[in-house]
Amino acid sequence: MTKQPSVSIVVPVYNVETYVSDCIKSVMRQSYRGEMECIVVDDCGADNSMETVEKLVSEYDGPVRFKLQHHEHNRGLSAARNTGIESASGDYLFFLDSDDVVTEDCIEVLTSPLKDRQYDVVIGGFEWSIFSPSSSRKTFSEELSLKIPNNTLLEQPDILYTFQKGWNPFAWNKLIRSDFVKKNCLFFKEGMIQEDLLWSFQVACMAKTLFFISDVTYRYKLREGSICDTLPREGSIRAYETVIQEARSFVDTYGIHHEDVFPFFNVYFWMILEHYSNSKDLFVSEYKKYRPYCIKPPFSLVKERCGRFANLVRWAHYWMPDFFAPYWQWALFRFRHSFYGVGPAKN
Repeated sequence: MTKQPSVSIVVPVYNVETYVSDCIKSVMRQSYRGEMECIVVDDCGADNSMETVEKLVSEYDGPVRFKLQHHEHNRGLSAARNTGIESASGDYLFFLDSDDVVTEDCIEVLTSPLKDRQYDVVIGGFEWSIFSPSSSRKTFSEELSLKIPNNTLLEQPDILYTFQKGWNPFAWNKLIRSDFVKKNCLFFKEGMIQEDLLWSFQVACMAKTLFFISDVTYRYKLREGSICDTLPREGSIRAYETVIQEARSFVDTYGIHHEDVFPFFNVYFWMILEHYSNSKDLFVSEYKKYRPYCIKPPFSLVKERCGRFANLVRWAHYWMPDFFAPYWQWALFRFRHSFYGVGPAKN
C-alpha cells in the first residue's frame, strides 16, 4: 500500500461501567498517525456504561473519529460486532472488547507490515490478567506469546495448519481487512455463545495471507460477570455442539475439505464426549450424532496416525462401523479415567 491504511476499531458495550473508561482511553492514546475511527456499539446494558463513553467522547479532542451506534434492545455480542462491521469505513477492522485495553502502539505495530503489501489478517501477542471478584484490582497477569516466530508470513494451507496450534481463537487483537470480511460474509453468528471460535475458524479457512507479530498489543481481562466466567458447563457443551454444526456447514458450503480443518472439529468433539462419559447411553448418542461431522478421509488418518501406536489406538474408532465404534470409544474413556484416577465429567 502507498498510504497508511485507515482502521476502524469496533467496541461493543454492555454492562462494563467499571472497565469501559480504561478501554476508550486506550483507544484515544493510540500513537498511530493514520486515519482511525472508533465505532462504539451500545447493546443496551442496564448500567451507566454508555453515559461514561459519551462523556469521554464529548471531552475528547484528538485524531480518532468516534461513532456511537445504538441498538434498540439487547442483541448480544455478535450482533454488536456486526453493527460495527456494517458501520465501518476503514481499510482494516480491529475488534476490542469493552472490558479490555490495547497498548498505546497497538495499531501502529499491527499496521507496520502493511506499508508495501496488504495482508488479510495481522495478529499480535497479548497479555491476560485475572481481576479480583469485587474490584478492578489485578491479581494475576501473564504474557502469552504466539507459538509462531515474530514477523512470520503464512499463506494457505499453513494458515489452517497453524490455527489450532499457533494463534488465539478470539476475534480481538486481529487487524483484518474490511473487504476480506465483507466479500466473504464473515459476520458473527448471532444468537450463539463461543462465537469467536466459529468466526476465527472461518477466517482461518478463507484467509490467503496472515502475518504474525509477537509484540504484545492487547491486554485481556478475565473478570467476574463475563460470559466466560458465568457460563455453566452444560452451556459450554451446547455451544461446542453449535460450533461443530456451523463450522461443518461452512466448509461444506465453500467446499473446504482440506485435511487441516478436521483437528478443529475433533477438539470440540472430544470435549463433548468427555462431558458425557459418565453415561454410556448419552455418550453413544452424542458420538453417533457428531462423528459424521468430524471424521477425516481414511488416507489422512493413515498418514497422520500410523507413526505412533497410541494414536492408532485412540483413533481406531474412525475405522470401525458406526454400531460398534461408540462403545469402543466409551470403553477407552472409562479406562483412561480409571487408569489416571480422573473422574468423568458431571452432567
